Amino acid sequence: MSAAELRRLIGVVEAKLAALPKIDWSEHGSHERHRAAVAAALDALAREKGARSKADYAGTRISLGGVKASSTIGGAMAMQNWCVGARKRLHRLTEVVEVGNDR
Repeated sequence: MSAAELRRLIGVVEAKLAALPKIDWSEHGSHERHRAAVAAALDALAREKGARSKADYAGTRISLGGVKASSTIGGAMAMQNWCVGARKRLHRLTEVVEVGNDR
């Protein structure tokens, strides 16, 4: 995967995260709305970008653009962890290009 494509995927996932409703523990039902929105975001990533995700008793896992991430906290944290892993991969990709251009 190219650095440009990975950068674009990071933007897509970050936009999905930013659109999630916040959990307000004083508001009945906000947690369920958040969980439903996370599930919808993961489904949209699968349809639109080919992401694969699975949520079960062990947590949530996501794979997109050659980057895998997981979380035992939930889907939103798995998506955040995916962004961290994707940025690390992006750094390695751009570092290799920069070193390669120095020769």
